[in-house]
Amino acid sequence: MVVRLKKAPLEKDNQKVILAWLRVRGCLAIRVNSGKHFYESGNRRYLFQATDTVGVSDIVGMLPRRLGGLFFAFEVKRDGKLDKTTPLRRAAQESFLKRVRDEGGVAAFVTSIEDVQAVLAERGLSL
Repeated sequence: MVVRLKKAPLEKDNQKVILAWLRVRGCLAIRVNSGKHFYESGNRRYLFQATDTVGVSDIVGMLPRRLGGLFFAFEVKRDGKLDKTTPLRRAAQESFLKRVRDEGGVAAFVTSIEDVQAVLAERGLSL
């Protein structure tokens, strides 16, 4: 008998589930693509940068009015893969999350809906 271990969901799968969960509960939730991509045309090389904000989180948005309409930012990671991020990128992500928290928003690294619920619960919020 062959036993296959179930792999942890990919980061993009976690993002989709969290986005859907937030939206069903009345949040304005937006997926932000923040990567850089190089492409070539002829003998020239071009850089496409999807956002001008370094370290911006994967999911940003607002909680429903009944919860104060607070801004939120969630940097989604694959379960157990938080340390796989390069130190420079990790520092930029942490800086963005800190800025959101410092301005009164809700922000954290998350891997699941349960993580989002826990972060909200710490602020006395429940979706």
